[in-house]
Amino acid sequence: MSSAECPNCGCDSLAPGTLHSSGLIKFRPTTARFLSFRTADVSVATQMCRSCGTITMRGDSDKLRLLEAPKQEKTAHAEAGV
Repeated sequence: MSSAECPNCGCDSLAPGTLHSSGLIKFRPTTARFLSFRTADVSVATQMCRSCGTITMRGDSDKLRLLEAPKQEKTAHAEAGV
């Protein structure tokens, strides 16, 4: 995740990091199938503005698209080793 500036104050000094609870925080789409070759967790990257403290998050949109892909497309990806 790289962003040129803070969406709140416009500062260009952002620190990358992760959010934690009992582990990494993951996004799980409600549209994901329960049984799959992959986990339904989508990684979340974060940045914190060094000036105002605003934390921004960005999920892995490629994985989300793969989780929401039609069944036949998922099978093609699995066969291709994706």
